Amino acid sequence: QIDPFYIKLLSDGEKSFLAKAYKEAVKELEIATFGLGQEKKLRGKAYAYLSLSYYYLKEKEKSEEYLRMAINLVGLEGFESLDISGSARSDIEKLVNYFKLSAASESEEITKAAKTPPKKKIEPKLPKKEAPKMFNNELEERIKVKPRNISVYYELYKNYINKDDLKAAKNALISLVRRNPNEDYAYLLLAKIEFSQKNYKDALQFLNKVLSPFDETQLDKDILIKSMIYTSVCFYYLNRKENIQSFVKAVEDATSKEQLIQILKAEGLEEDWKKIKE
Repeated sequence: QIDPFYIKLLSDGEKSFLAKAYKEAVKELEIATFGLGQEKKLRGKAYAYLSLSYYYLKEKEKSEEYLRMAINLVGLEGFESLDISGSARSDIEKLVNYFKLSAASESEEITKAAKTPPKKKIEPKLPKKEAPKMFNNELEERIKVKPRNISVYYELYKNYINKDDLKAAKNALISLVRRNPNEDYAYLLLAKIEFSQKNYKDALQFLNKVLSPFDETQLDKDILIKSMIYTSVCFYYLNRKENIQSFVKAVEDATSKEQLIQILKAEGLEEDWKKIKE
């Protein structure tokens, strides 16, 4: 079941588009796609509005990219089934022709769009063959017997964190995600390790694994909010302030003021958040 938060963002994005607030529409719709899961019609609707918004913002490359993503998802004929406004539907048809994706021509361009997989997610730089060195005693044996037993990896991670051995803790998590690539919490913990060492670009790579819109898994809301908070702070320290606003808005829309204060306090990010807000 899709979190109502994302449905509301999709609705807000549509309203912003119809009000010709295209920049605001982009911010809302891009975050909405994170949580729409496998609902093809909803994601197709979001991609359609994103394509149009970027076109009106004169970013034609992104406009075409999102239009292709919509076509990959619902097909050219599927646009008729999407719950989008009449004027937007008409403009989508014009964009299809503009980017030479006409259904009638069945051109090689369409075939390519239909067969091209989504862009690959940025893969974190994983150390080669480092993880086996750290396994020891009982935990080592348990992992050998049941390498997909997630709880054992987290236990090992905690042991190393308690010893302030960040390298070994990181390797434990890397070994975990190699065997369980959809373990979002492990990617968040990896991002936090990189963040603690001020490796903000590396932290963003791991956060991207959590927040990627092409990830079909249902994402825990607590993990999502924390990931968006860390992403915002990383953008701040990398001086990528143009990327921050949409994430900050999403965080504040998804939490009450009291909840946000509690999360920031627990993560030790109160001062960082103040800098962003200032």
